[in-house]
Amino acid sequence: MKARLWRRHTGYLAGVINVFQWDCIMNEKLAEKLSELNPEAITYDGLDSALIDIGHHNNNGTGDFYAVYDFELIIAELIKQGMTRLEAIEYYDFNIAGIGDTHAPIIIMGYLK
Repeated sequence: MKARLWRRHTGYLAGVINVFQWDCIMNEKLAEKLSELNPEAITYDGLDSALIDIGHHNNNGTGDFYAVYDFELIIAELIKQGMTRLEAIEYYDFNIAGIGDTHAPIIIMGYLK
């Protein structure tokens, strides 16, 4: 499936991040598209519902695409999997936020909601 570019946002988060929203790709198709754009990009198993977009980060002149997740959707999915909110946040802190890989996903915290 060929995706059409619908809207582009530009912002700053540890460098320039260009976030692309695709109007014809469902959440479950984002991981597939991301693997085409950057085979080394990390995605989280069991958190497809929290995958909200594909981002482009131009770090030191090497532009790569990354998975973009929503923090609150990650926590909601972990709660649906049987954790309390506190357990979900603790799990997030140790198993998701702690990944120090160059291809780790971008997490949108939503502080301005």
